[in-house]
Amino acid sequence: MMMALEAMPERELLREFDSLRLSFYIFQRNHAELRQFLDFYISDSSNQRLYDMAVKERVRTLGYEIARLLQNFVAAAKSLVDHTRNMYRRLYKKGEFPDYDREVKSVFAEDPLIRFVQDLRNFLLHYRTAAIQFTYTVDPRTEEATNSLAMTTEELKRFEGWSPQARKFLDAAGDKVDLSEVVEQYNAKVEDFYRWLGQKQHDIHREEIDRFAAKEAELFLLQIEDSLDRWLSNPNPKENQAPGDRGLFLSIFDISEFDTLERLPEGSLARADMTVAMLAGRFPIPPRIEKKIRRAYTDPAFFQRDVWLSEHRPREADSGELPD
Repeated sequence: MMMALEAMPERELLREFDSLRLSFYIFQRNHAELRQFLDFYISDSSNQRLYDMAVKERVRTLGYEIARLLQNFVAAAKSLVDHTRNMYRRLYKKGEFPDYDREVKSVFAEDPLIRFVQDLRNFLLHYRTAAIQFTYTVDPRTEEATNSLAMTTEELKRFEGWSPQARKFLDAAGDKVDLSEVVEQYNAKVEDFYRWLGQKQHDIHREEIDRFAAKEAELFLLQIEDSLDRWLSNPNPKENQAPGDRGLFLSIFDISEFDTLERLPEGSLARADMTVAMLAGRFPIPPRIEKKIRRAYTDPAFFQRDVWLSEHRPREADSGELPD
């Protein structure tokens, strides 16, 4: 069953989706880190006197860190675009996704801000590091400073590799490009697009996704029932390893769900009910397997995995000798 599941063509489709989700996650994390640092620079009280020459080393450190995070952000943005384009070419050679080209053209190809951010990747990686301008506006009454960060368009325009749309953005930007505004506007457009893309792909591949999920559920149920049958045939934790929650559902539940179960008493009806409800949220449970789960879960010995493990742990060798 495991080999058949792995060989299904639907498995390769889901790998494509997982790989794209990873690229999107990388983009999101780079955005979050850049956003967090920009917020720190602009709003944190420790940065109130950055205009003072006495803290010029701090300003230098902040500038280096912003340059690093900005470069990571634009690199991840362009990588996500390339990954998505290549995935589309692999999956939809016969025109199965006719809306894609039109949406991409509307969101990415023709938007000056989008093209500016994507071309900024080439500027930063192949021309020079970011031309970031630190601005401090000090209120003479309170001596409180308002910080902002921008890229000077004069410096940016020296690069000859801008696309026509990116140059259009620069021409309209005035003397400087506000870094926070550009980052947030780009991120919002990207998130909107990938929500749309994910829904469209789910609609197109619904039957394939459901077919794989059904086969995977069949495998999980076989594994669960096999573990239950082995335990119920010999419910002795000294002779037969007790599965417990983690042994029975390791490939299905995540750590937060195990934590939820482990807060309920071992051998209790409440823990059995919670387990059945959580599993039923994944896929339908045949009545015979639900009955076996409840029977096993009402036995406190079912959770004593450490007993069997301690009995079967390899003995340490005496000094100078190998174990049998």
